[in-house]
Amino acid sequence: MAEQVYVVHYAELALKGKNRGYFESLLASNIRQKLGPDYKVERLQGRIIVRPPRGREDEAKERLREVIGIKNYALAYLVDNDALFKEVPEIVNLDSAPSFRVTARRTDKRFPMNSMEIQAKLGEALIERYPKVKVQLSNPSLTVSVEVLEGKSLVYWLKHEGIGGLPVGSSGRVLSLFSGGIDSPVASFLAMKRGCRTDLLHFHAFPNGSQVKGTKIEDLARQLGRFEPSIRVLLAPYHYFYVYFLNYPERYHLVLFRRFMMRVASKILMREGYDALVTGDSLSQVASQVMKNLKLIDKATDSLVLRPLITYDKDEIIEKAKEIGTYELSIKPYRDCCSMVSLHPSLNPSEEEVLALEQKVNYEEIIDRTLNEVEEMKI
Repeated sequence: MAEQVYVVHYAELALKGKNRGYFESLLASNIRQKLGPDYKVERLQGRIIVRPPRGREDEAKERLREVIGIKNYALAYLVDNDALFKEVPEIVNLDSAPSFRVTARRTDKRFPMNSMEIQAKLGEALIERYPKVKVQLSNPSLTVSVEVLEGKSLVYWLKHEGIGGLPVGSSGRVLSLFSGGIDSPVASFLAMKRGCRTDLLHFHAFPNGSQVKGTKIEDLARQLGRFEPSIRVLLAPYHYFYVYFLNYPERYHLVLFRRFMMRVASKILMREGYDALVTGDSLSQVASQVMKNLKLIDKATDSLVLRPLITYDKDEIIEKAKEIGTYELSIKPYRDCCSMVSLHPSLNPSEEEVLALEQKVNYEEIIDRTLNEVEEMKI
């Protein structure tokens, strides 16, 4: 009796050489976390097998779609090798397929037939059962895939595309500066896709962090949590920045504010052991993202700063936001910190003037008071 399972394939992980086992184990662990304890997940000869509870196959299909690191996956039948040529015609239904082909891959070299011979014999068996269906090697309406493993074979014909990338957690931990606009959720997602366990740091305008609850920030974090179930959201006030810097020249407000955020984020990075910061900057998209401003902002921190969107244009970012389900949430009204700080930021800031302005305040006090009010919002 053939057993129904999901077979999970990956792409980049196969190139990891001696470290491949580590990446496979991490991906399997992430799948378990995403699916829950009712599902059995195991590594099997270079692929991952998921055994869903009876009747929950569709649920598994939807959840696997959101696991980073999966290239594609398929609902498959696991059959005994001794019964392969008998069972495949029983399993595969070609009633509505005008054409088909068989592709076989033999992992177990002890199997007495090579891949070409397996394909030919299975094709003959299927034609015998469905004589009106044509074999078509290029662009068939249905491709039957067979993977011959040790003792068992996987048979499937409908692949679902996954997200791809590296398993979350394989590239370290990062803290993403998260405004709630269109860009920062996409940047956070792309960091996840490169294997980073990603938490969010949001600077808010409320008297206390509890008032962020129920806003689009929570909704966006929950959406990103579909790809990173252990995501954390840290909330930091920025009213202390306002108290000290409000009367300074408006053209420098945004650069000063971005440098303030970098300082606070760097302190949290060192305190909690993150490996890098992530921002949603896209080169020259807005005034604060021209090269000279980015250089000046980066001088406020010694931390590694990752900018996944640096070469994206706005249309590309919007398209990706729609793809991951954050766009409609991002365009909801909200008191976005960056948009409130300055309406006319400088395109050519003077580093000497910016540093002189910062030296007029007790910066350590600003940072300490801000850090003392950082809260975590549970998702």
